[in-house]
Amino acid sequence: MAMHSKVSTIKLLITGTCSGLGKYLHENMGGVELHQSISEEAQKEICSADYDAIIHCAANSSTGIDSTSLYSYLDDNLFLTKRLTSIRPKLFVYMSSVDVYPQKDCFHSEDQIIDADTLRGIYATTKLASETLIQHNCPNYLILRGVSLLGKYSRKNTLIKIIENEKCEVGLSGDSIYNIITYFDIKNFIQFALEKNFRGIYNLASSDNIKLSDIAGSMNRKVQFGTHIYRVGNIDNRKIASVFPRFKKSSLDSLLQYTNKVK
Repeated sequence: MAMHSKVSTIKLLITGTCSGLGKYLHENMGGVELHQSISEEAQKEICSADYDAIIHCAANSSTGIDSTSLYSYLDDNLFLTKRLTSIRPKLFVYMSSVDVYPQKDCFHSEDQIIDADTLRGIYATTKLASETLIQHNCPNYLILRGVSLLGKYSRKNTLIKIIENEKCEVGLSGDSIYNIITYFDIKNFIQFALEKNFRGIYNLASSDNIKLSDIAGSMNRKVQFGTHIYRVGNIDNRKIASVFPRFKKSSLDSLLQYTNKVK
């Protein structure tokens, strides 16, 4: 999908542009970048400007957070969000996560009321807290709850390890359940949403889940699986699929889209 003239002329601020999705979006959409390597003085100058949209991708996904690292972690995942909302962009786009949903068998839809006591760890807690900050401080917001993301700058996690190695050993069980989408589809949806003035919360998910063992089997990988089980949950993607049909495809389709592009 080509970038429409309206999207190409708006002033964007994109965070987290040193890696991952933020880096990919900045390369493909342009805009002003904000990341930790920029000096404090330069960050203040960047944040004093006006923007049509902020696309907030920056996140700290570290584990093993303790009292010595907690403030830094909260600054990355929560306090930064608060500072960005003070810029008052015309639209605040936030890359959240389906981790905000409890791991239950029911379908998780965007209008679900989430019990904070059910959140799984500090990462999910800061994601939901950031969503709340944005909703209360930005009248126009687009919150995108993503599943497993595959793209040019994906972190070297279990999924990437299986994709990139014919033989490997992983800690997760083959019964682990994933839902997969690509950077490419996220970028195209954000461009479409900016053009059409979409607002609200959307689950960024494919139409179905897939077992880790089936991912390995589809790629003829010989994997020694572990015992830890990860389950993404049942994510209702009907809202996004109804307005952007790319998300009607399966997780396997997204996996094949990614592997065909990186060959």
